[in-house]
Amino acid sequence: MRCPRLTELSPPPAGKSGWPWTVEAPPVPERMPDGTPWPKISIVTPSFNQGLFIEETIRSVLLQGYPDLEYFIIDGGSSDDTLDIIRKYESWITYWESAPDRGQSHAINKGFKRATGDILAWINSDDLYLSRSFETVVSNFNRDPTVMFLYGDLITIDEKGGVLDRISSQSALDFGELFGRLRCPQPACFWKKSVLDGIGFLNEDMHYVFDLEFFIRVALSYHIMHISVPLAKLRTHPKTKTSTKAIDFDLESLEMYTAFFRSSNLPVKILRKEREIMSFYLQRVGLHYRKRGNFKKARKLFLRALLKDITRYQNILFLADIVDTFINLDLTRRILAIRDFVRGRYRFMGHE
Repeated sequence: MRCPRLTELSPPPAGKSGWPWTVEAPPVPERMPDGTPWPKISIVTPSFNQGLFIEETIRSVLLQGYPDLEYFIIDGGSSDDTLDIIRKYESWITYWESAPDRGQSHAINKGFKRATGDILAWINSDDLYLSRSFETVVSNFNRDPTVMFLYGDLITIDEKGGVLDRISSQSALDFGELFGRLRCPQPACFWKKSVLDGIGFLNEDMHYVFDLEFFIRVALSYHIMHISVPLAKLRTHPKTKTSTKAIDFDLESLEMYTAFFRSSNLPVKILRKEREIMSFYLQRVGLHYRKRGNFKKARKLFLRALLKDITRYQNILFLADIVDTFINLDLTRRILAIRDFVRGRYRFMGHE
């Protein structure tokens, strides 16, 4: 399917303008510069009760001007206006459904199992692609046929679309970055379909860091490329899982890294990170329990973190967390307050 033009889509809601509401990407030529057809791109959007944002997501996919696209929306049974919005665009959607699923990773896999494209990706129903992202991705894949996975930079935005930050990487995503990385630029990631044939689909037993787990498996097997171009926007708002399920993210991360480090085929440079990373996540989970008032559980986790990596005693905030958990002197808050005061004073004096 070729991407529709702006005039072929339903008008945007009142008050909406700019990309992807009243602006479209210029149409990509039917053939690449060498005369061959552009490879087919398959995009999957998992969705559940994101009627406030999903229309912007859909339009950012459809208005890429790309000549060969298939688009799947897998909805988990939304009860808001999500389905009405999908129906507005269904003539341009390859396949969509709305039915209960076993979680986000299961929904995404449903779409991937239907995909026939050469290049795959998923975009969540509150995120969006930037203009001409698909053309940029394919052009960079073509520069090096050995690249199987490509990712660009990511712009984070708030609930209303205001820019918060730009997430960039100075080097190709490698083992070192993936092991211990707190965030991965998922909306800016694309890969060739043969990757799924080689390492399998997303882990449906995971619900929070399945994207990172998948990317680690990719990095262990394939050549990855990073391009210093923003490809997508990641929306941060109070209802995202990262905002409401922080402890679940860290617990699942701890389980994931534990499983990986038990693997027998990890490179030596990764195995050397085991103490540092496991100690870090033991501390993070301990902080969650401390905030919930479960000091007994927090103490055990902090002691395990210290025993896992004894060098952590050199980190003053880590020591303060331990003292706070055992004696409740609130040292961490005081240290952070002093740090922020000093930083503010230096900024005032013109020393950034």
